Amino acid sequence: MIRILLFGLLICFSTCSQSTYAQIKMSGVFGFQRVGSQVTYGIEQIDNYGSTFSVSGTLAIQLWATSGPYSGIGTLFGNKLTETAIGTLKGGYYVRNIARTQVFVEPPPGSYNIVFVLAEWNGFQYVTDDYSNFPARESFGVLALPPSIAIQPTGLDLRQDQSGTLSVSAAGSTPLYYQWYKNGIAILGATQKSFVIPQARLSDAGSYSVLVSNIVGSIASTAVNVRVGAVMPTIVANPTSRTVASGSTVLFSVNASGSAPLQYQWKKGATTLVDTASIRGTSTATLSIQTVQASDAGSYTCVVGNGAGAVSSLAAILTVTTRPQIIAQPVTRSAVEGGTTSIGVTAAGTGPFTYQWKRNGLNVANGGGVSGATTSILTFTGIQASQGGDYVVVVSNAA
Repeated sequence: MIRILLFGLLICFSTCSQSTYAQIKMSGVFGFQRVGSQVTYGIEQIDNYGSTFSVSGTLAIQLWATSGPYSGIGTLFGNKLTETAIGTLKGGYYVRNIARTQVFVEPPPGSYNIVFVLAEWNGFQYVTDDYSNFPARESFGVLALPPSIAIQPTGLDLRQDQSGTLSVSAAGSTPLYYQWYKNGIAILGATQKSFVIPQARLSDAGSYSVLVSNIVGSIASTAVNVRVGAVMPTIVANPTSRTVASGSTVLFSVNASGSAPLQYQWKKGATTLVDTASIRGTSTATLSIQTVQASDAGSYTCVVGNGAGAVSSLAAILTVTTRPQIIAQPVTRSAVEGGTTSIGVTAAGTGPFTYQWKRNGLNVANGGGVSGATTSILTFTGIQASQGGDYVVVVSNAA
């Protein structure tokens, strides 16, 4: 496993030792990568700021494991992990992009600070010319344990717009690093031990796993499935009952929510409707019945469904009113003045009916021996000659 520590600018403090004739310093970014028993390390640039004629001794770059950060004061104490010579450097010259991969000397088990050192041979030993401390500590030996997964992620069954969280519990030498994958592809920014799906979409369905790593190695979790199902339909607005006259057109509508596509099916009672010449929209949100007949009266519902299930609306009642028909006309009467008589009508159709008797085209009112002016029977008591005439009755209902 490769772990790259932070990169940063190297700064030589005033306490850094300098050779007599050369001024050797590091600049730019430096790197440190550890993989098993090998380490790769390097520096962007090493300069000799001395005069044109000053030449450095043999230079070397080194990695040290120390108990704490090195301050540049006094002798560097610790465990030298590795070292590589890079030759001499004339005054005013520089060397760039130095990188080495070597087997390092394992220090005693423990946690150490890593120091990057530029050293110069003085004829007897390498002495520090410049240095920099890496910001993170490294664990070696028995303290460095590979990651292991204590609790595997668990799959999720989500509805659309529902939130869900995938989690893993891991052990091993810290710090531990996490990277979540979907269908084998790394998810950008998913680098925590938990991965949250805030509002599930159908596109979120797939196979998920997480790679847990540290300085020693890495381990992949088992892959788990996230399934995202459609949201069952919900009736937002039920169809409304209607009372209409025969021969008219009536519309029933339902408003539903849920995962698209939604399917609609209208029913009359228990009978599934199909489109005919007079009935349209039986598989849409709006049902149209044209030239309504008395036989169309009944209970209408709409079943709305999708991949998650189906739901039925409340019933809407269709009442069809028929126009009044006169099945027994009034009969002409002859009466003796001062006597009693009546005339009546019999009507059929959808009740209730209203009646209005008329004499010579004018509405008849109750009074003066007349009663039942707004009923099916008009009665005369103590009849007068002036009450003779032509009588008709208008029969009405809602149609």
